[in-house]
Amino acid sequence: MPLRPVALPDSLISGPFTTRELLAAGAPAQRVRSPDLRRVAHGIHRPRSASGSTGDATAAERGWLPEEVRAYQRMVPHAVVSHTTAARLHGLPLPAWAADERDVHLTFTAGAGRTRRRGLVAHQAGIPALDVALVAGVRVTTPPRTLWDLCSLHPRLSVEDLVVVADAVMAPGWDDEHGFLPGEHSAAALREALGRRGRFRGVRAAREVAERMREDVASPMETRTRLALVDQGLPEPEVQVRLWGEDGAKGPVVDLAFPQWRVVVQYEGARHRTREQQERDVRRDRWCADHGWTVIKVVAADVHAGLGPVAARILRLARQ
Repeated sequence: MPLRPVALPDSLISGPFTTRELLAAGAPAQRVRSPDLRRVAHGIHRPRSASGSTGDATAAERGWLPEEVRAYQRMVPHAVVSHTTAARLHGLPLPAWAADERDVHLTFTAGAGRTRRRGLVAHQAGIPALDVALVAGVRVTTPPRTLWDLCSLHPRLSVEDLVVVADAVMAPGWDDEHGFLPGEHSAAALREALGRRGRFRGVRAAREVAERMREDVASPMETRTRLALVDQGLPEPEVQVRLWGEDGAKGPVVDLAFPQWRVVVQYEGARHRTREQQERDVRRDRWCADHGWTVIKVVAADVHAGLGPVAARILRLARQ
């Protein structure tokens, strides 16, 4: 009759743990081979009955869970989650291929060595403490550092994709009572983080991103609208503009504007489908009509098509 496995310490029964932690708790090394445990990666195990258990698949086969990454970082303290994985943890907008990526990107301290594991993509670079944050208990690069790390994936990530991320890092908050609130990160903070990054693959793309990114952009599609208008040969529109009437009347804040031509460009996304936002939009459009501003509304299909007809209309208004 097989011997009953040694009971696990309370500190290890709720999630993944490392072999070193198991030994430190006083369990014998052969305990990892007991049927009540499963191996999720080399040196990392978890009880089969633990919350979050996902069958017998390894982390490499089904993607790493945050608690498994935390266990790995306890085993390899100089590993920091970075690149597309960090962007997902921070909720930054990525193209579909990057948003669906299962591999975990880790940056290892330069000179400290790096461990090869299936399902992990290894990078090597110095990361100052200022550029490391905790998200769900995982050590991860901060949003500004994550942006510049993503530039090393150019051209797979286009400059436009990267500017979308940069604008999102600086995006304002929203409060139903007060409207837009200042963003957590400024353009100056992003440029300081780029300076700390030093020389790296993708630095040319990063410098272009630093020139084209803008503060106070409220959504990724507003970024793409702004970039598409410039690509059509128009001067760059101003972002989140407070309008004023010729009589000094205070008007609404709009997405994009060409004040020299009194033209407003509004991207109509999902947020504009709520009753409250539709009411604000009606008041905005009425104010613009009363004070000599032309409002041009665009949707996703317009942006994806390049905004050629929209740019042509703006130029006609400019000539008038």
